[in-house]
Amino acid sequence: LVTGGQDRNIKLWTFGDEKCFMTLPGHNSSIDCVKFAYSDDFVYSADDTGVIKRWNLNASDSTSLFGHMKSVRTLDFYPYSDTYLVSGSNDTSIRLWDVREKVCIKRYRGHMSHVNSVKFSPDGSWIASAGAEGSVIIWDIRMSKLFMEFTERQTPATCVKYHPTDLLMAAGRSDGTVDLYDLEKRQLITQTPALHSPGAGGGQPVRCITFDES
Repeated sequence: LVTGGQDRNIKLWTFGDEKCFMTLPGHNSSIDCVKFAYSDDFVYSADDTGVIKRWNLNASDSTSLFGHMKSVRTLDFYPYSDTYLVSGSNDTSIRLWDVREKVCIKRYRGHMSHVNSVKFSPDGSWIASAGAEGSVIIWDIRMSKLFMEFTERQTPATCVKYHPTDLLMAAGRSDGTVDLYDLEKRQLITQTPALHSPGAGGGQPVRCITFDES
């Protein structure tokens, strides 16, 4: 288990005895997201200033990826590969990185506010992003351009997830609702009522979402 927090440290833990067996200092501001690479030899973290760090757990050292100007809120890896990483930031941009070369190979701009979530499609062809202004966008990686955009709702989109086998995608919202999109028809097909406890806007935000992959 890996955690990151306001103390600016990355911590690795073992289950059962809740023992921290490694602490990785190095960030200069609060850590907003952490993610294991597929190989488990590397951990990635991102902070309030927009810096992304790649930690080599065998050597306990790090390299940094610079480009974002504000907090990085979300990270995702290209399917079954540690080479490509996508990040979404409060600076409204999405960046695609070659982490081995330590370079940003593409920047995507289309959101008008914070990018709350980014996800690769199962085949790695698309990136989906959820924006605080309400839009959900799909980017075509090979064509390096916006491929689909859903702007029917202005309620902040908080998280996004592709179906593992079908051309469907779900997006969670800050009002507790979930939208289901048919990507073949390029349309919103279902909007649920608020699924969590009532809040000021009707429901509590949906923070994470996934599909049954069985």
